Amino acid sequence: MLIDELRRLECSLHGAMRYDREWLEQLLHPQFLEITRSGLMVNRSQTITSLLSEKTIRPIFSTDFMLIELGRCSAILHYRTS
Repeated sequence: MLIDELRRLECSLHGAMRYDREWLEQLLHPQFLEITRSGLMVNRSQTITSLLSEKTIRPIFSTDFMLIELGRCSAILHYRTS
C-alpha cells in the first residue's frame, strides 16, 4: 500500500540516511516543503542543508500517519514527529 511505502521512506530519515546528500536529493521532491516544529516553512534545499549540518542523532519517532490521495500521482502524508 502507498501509505506503507511512504511511512518506510519517511522513517528512513530517522537514522544515518538523513546525513546522505545523495539519498536526500533522491528522496525529496524538488518542490518539497516542510513545516518545522517552530512553525517555519522551509524548502528542499533548506531541509537538506539543515539535516547535513546536524551534529548528533537524536531519537525520532513518527506516529499518526494519515494519507490523503489527491490524484493518480500525488498525495499528502500527515504525521506527527517527536
